[in-house]
Parts: sequence; structure tokens; C-alpha cells
Amino acid sequence: MNPSLHIEPEDYLPAWEKASLHREIREYQLPRAEVIVCPQALVSASRFVSSEKALGGIYNSAGQHLDCSRHLRRGKDFTRDNPPRISTAEHFQPLPGRYLYLGWFFNHYGHFMLESLSRCWPLMNPQQFDGYLYHFHARSPEPVARLFEFLDLLDIPREKIHFITQNLRVGELHIPTQQAVLSRAISPGMLYLYQHLGKTAWERQGRPTDQPKVYVSRRLLPPDMRHACNEYHLERHFRQQGYRIFHPQLHPPQQQLALFYQTTHLAGLEGSGLHHVLFAREPQETWLLATPQRRADAITQRQLDDYRDSRTCILFQKGCPSPLIQPERTSFLVTSGSPAKLGIPEKADPWSRAIWLQGLARQMASRQGELDHFARQISLSDKEKQLLTFLIDPQKTLDDSLLECPLGRATAALVHQAQGNLTAARECLEASLDDFRDNPDFLARYAGILYRLKETPLAEKILNQALSLDMDNPDLLHLQGELLAANGHSDEAKTRFQDILSRYPLYRPALVSLAAILADQSNFPGATACLSRAMDIFPGKGNLHIRLTWYLMQTEDWSRAAKAAGQALELMPENLHSHSHLARIHTALGNTDTAMQHINEAIRRQPRNPGHYRLRARLHREMGNAAAAVMDEQRAKESRNPPSN
Repeated sequence: MNPSLHIEPEDYLPAWEKASLHREIREYQLPRAEVIVCPQALVSASRFVSSEKALGGIYNSAGQHLDCSRHLRRGKDFTRDNPPRISTAEHFQPLPGRYLYLGWFFNHYGHFMLESLSRCWPLMNPQQFDGYLYHFHARSPEPVARLFEFLDLLDIPREKIHFITQNLRVGELHIPTQQAVLSRAISPGMLYLYQHLGKTAWERQGRPTDQPKVYVSRRLLPPDMRHACNEYHLERHFRQQGYRIFHPQLHPPQQQLALFYQTTHLAGLEGSGLHHVLFAREPQETWLLATPQRRADAITQRQLDDYRDSRTCILFQKGCPSPLIQPERTSFLVTSGSPAKLGIPEKADPWSRAIWLQGLARQMASRQGELDHFARQISLSDKEKQLLTFLIDPQKTLDDSLLECPLGRATAALVHQAQGNLTAARECLEASLDDFRDNPDFLARYAGILYRLKETPLAEKILNQALSLDMDNPDLLHLQGELLAANGHSDEAKTRFQDILSRYPLYRPALVSLAAILADQSNFPGATACLSRAMDIFPGKGNLHIRLTWYLMQTEDWSRAAKAAGQALELMPENLHSHSHLARIHTALGNTDTAMQHINEAIRRQPRNPGHYRLRARLHREMGNAAAAVMDEQRAKESRNPPSN
């Protein structure tokens, strides 16, 4: 074995050495690094087909597909369904000028880093272009704004970046060949570009001096994003070894690159941001906890480390060996396959195991007929199988004896919380406190439920216990701020949320909470700014759009308020607020007819709201209908003071 590669346990070596991906990587050849210039290029619009396929390509003026525009991913052509020829008689929007084609823009951070930059290498030599073209691949209609920070480091003006949403005829299109192919190869030119990005980010961030050892955590990710259920053990171990615990999703890209540029030692679970070794100035070692189900991740990481002359240490453990679930969506559980030197108990604690079972239940909910087979595949005990069944279908009877064990009580607490029965969940958690007193994730869950039940003193006590074990956890710090606000200490809470954001700029809950406090203090411009930042991170399902509408109305930014209200209705068509908001917005804009349409719908949805009738009365008077206005004014009085039975 290569001395710069260390694998434990040695039982996993044969499978590692036999993996066909090694040969595929060795034999893979990138296209020659060149820029093809195509006058009057025909560019077909972006079209999302699936997570692994898209339509959108480049053709010469005669309609012949240009091979250099293919996007390669692993061993496949991502754009393989593009037709070889297109009709030149179709309509193509003229785009005169000189443009550089940059390939495909992916909204996923890792794919953007490893794929969307793969044609940016010519930008190391400054040239003048009228604009830059990207095909766009995402289920969402908008690109993730923070990813533009990568392009800022290349001094590409944002206003010159154009997404190919319609067929174009480009005056002169420059097409660089793809020089980074996911899981296959990266050219020397691209390696230089990554180093340039890291150094430039570090310089623009003020040349910070950070801890050179970084553990990249997955602990705060959602359960369906390969969340790690008992990762706090690994965090403790690496913190004791002098590593900084880093949650990359809570930091803007340029902050991340500035940190990783200084990093000498990286550690984390498979699927984490260890590919940032590409930005490191002088990397020395990457430590990776991997499973056989995602061996390709470990092999790819080894390839990246090899590019950077960095040692790779891989610790394999048993994963979840069932084809019935998706490894990339399965919560990670650090198991007894890990050496004791990591400070991990021989067996995962019952709370972490219950969280892991809950993640399995989400995936198996639609495959209940295969549950027996699945349980055998992953070697669940009879007790665990019963609890998994209970998580999938809480209507089924649970053996009372299971509630006498910590795993059973933990599972019951999760089921009660999912059903909204917080009191029953609290009882289960209280009965389990002695079993899980050293688990900060359990304590955080317990404190959160106590807060929602308005048991503030006990919530504070449990939260303080959690903070003593996990003092830098933003979830715990945020709950501390919420408790301060609940106790009437809004200024202290505001300071706490601001402190969280100074350390974790993209921590969305703190932005939402800070916005609420600013709104309560009538600082609606500040509330709008905070909530807009939160929605840039993740827009949500509509509730925040309703809140943003209200904030914008208070600032009299009527056009933005109308847009926010419209988006709220798209996401939540039956919500009770947006038609009322739109009625008031269009009243302010002088659009009386439109305002009347919305207030009529608002009254249909909330016929006992006196404010709705008062607004409609006002609109009737503006439209010259005095009799109808009087009737609505009377309805407003009756709604405010309904007759007693």
C-alpha cells in the first residue's frame, strides 16, 4: 500500500484494492485544454431532466452539435440526450458580442465547486468578454446566490453572468473544454485555479490566522442529508486533538475558502466537505470515516489528496448494507467498528440509535412489505425491528416491556413529538434523563420541548447542562436566545442572536429570530434585511413570505411587498393572510379594482374579521358605492361585537 495512504481495519484492504474505480481513474483522459471559438453559435435552452441528466448544448451555425460542449460526470455524458443536430429554422434570440461559455451552474455547493468551475481555467489569463454564459441545472427556479462568491473571486461581474433560459444565437462564443470531471480527473490548470481561489479568498478576508486543523462536521445537517446521529463523540475526540469543529453550511463560501486555505489537517465523515483540500496551501493529512456502501467517496477523496501530496487516513466501519435505501440519504451512525482510541463507546447510545431508526423509518415508510427482509439485511435485533415498525406506523401496538428500556423510551418520545403530543414526549424524556445526561443532542431536544411547553426554568436548567458539554453549538445558543426573549429580555436576546451570526453568518434560525425582535421594536427595515437574508439561505414553504410581506408593508415598499405576497400565495394557496395583504397593498398603490378582488377573497376566507369589512367599505366609497360601504361598516361592527346567543 502507498505509504501516503493508511486504511483501517486491514480487513477492508482487499475490497479497496479490487475496486474498479481505481482503474477507471487511472485510465481516464480529460479533453485537451483548449478554447474553441464558434461564430454565430446556436445555444439551446437549459432543461432539467433529472438529478443526473439535463438538456442544453451548443451547436455551430449549421446546427451541428459541438462535442466540446458536452458535460461529463463520472463515466457518463450528463447531456447525452442532446440531439446531434437542430434545425436552424427555429427561433434563436440574437445575442451579439463576445461571450465565454462556463458550462453548467449547479445549485449544490460541492457540485458547483467540482463541476461548475470546470471551464473557468482560461480566466487565469485576463481577457475581455461582453458576458459569461451558464446553462442552469436545478429543480428550483433560481440560482443559489452565495455561490456567486466563487465567481466574484475570479472578478467576473455578476451583471455579466447570463443563464441560458431560451435558445440563443451568440455572435462569438468561446468554449473552454471541461478540465475537471467529477470522480475522474482534474487538470493541472484547474488545480492552479483552486489554489488561486483559496489564496484570493484568504487575502480578501483580511488574511486571517485560523486553526490549521479542521474537523468538518455533518452533525447539524437535516436527517435526509446524511446527518450523523452520534457525531458528538467524534467532535469531542478531534477537539481534544486541537481541531476546530467547523460547520461549512453556516459560513459563506469566501469565509470557507479562507479557512481551508490555511488548513493542514482535515477530518470528517464521508460525504463531508473534505474536497476542500484542493484549496489548502500546504495540506498534510486528511482523515476520513467511511463505509463500504460509499467506498467511491473514499477513493475520490484519496485522488484529491494525491493531487495535493497529502496523506490520507481512512477508517472503515460497517454501514447500512441494504439496497432498499439510499446511502446518501441515510443517517450516519458511528458504530463499534471504530477503534476505541477515538473515544467512541463500543455501542452507540440508545438516543442516537433511536434517531438513526427514525431516519430508516422515513425511507422505509413506503416499503413496509419489505420490512422483514430489510431488518435481516442490516441485522436489526427483534427489539429494534419492533421499534422501527412503531416509528413507521405508530398505530401499531408497542410491547409495554419496550418502554422500560432506554431505546424504547427514546423512540416513543420521537413518535410523540412527531404527533404533536409534547406532554407525552416530555414524560418519556424526563424518564430517560439519567440514561442520556451526557448526550448534548438529547439534552437539546429535551430543553426545546420544555421551552415549547413554556416550562422555562426547567428548560434553562437542561439547556445549561447541554451547553456545558457543547458550548459552541449554535442550536443551543439559539435556544438560549429564545428563552431570553420569552422571559422579556429582548435586548439580551438580540445581542445573543447577533453574536451567533457573527460566528455563524448563515445560521438561519438566528436570522429569523432576530428579525422578529427587530419587528417588535418597530425596526422594520432591519427586520426586512434579516428575514431576506434568511430566505436567501432557504426560502421555506411560504410562512416566511407572509411575514416578509408584513414587514415590507410597514416600510411602505409596496412593490416588494406585492411580490412577497404573490410568492406566499403560490407556496400556500389557502393561507388566510396574503389576500388581505394584497388588498391593502393595492389600495396603497391605487389599484382599487384589484384591491377589491383580493378583499372579497379575504372575506370569503375570514368572514368574521372586522378589519376586512372596514377596508372593503373604504374601497366602496372610493368607487362611489356609498350604500355598499354603509353595509360593510355595519358588518364590521357586528363582527367586532357578535350577538350573544
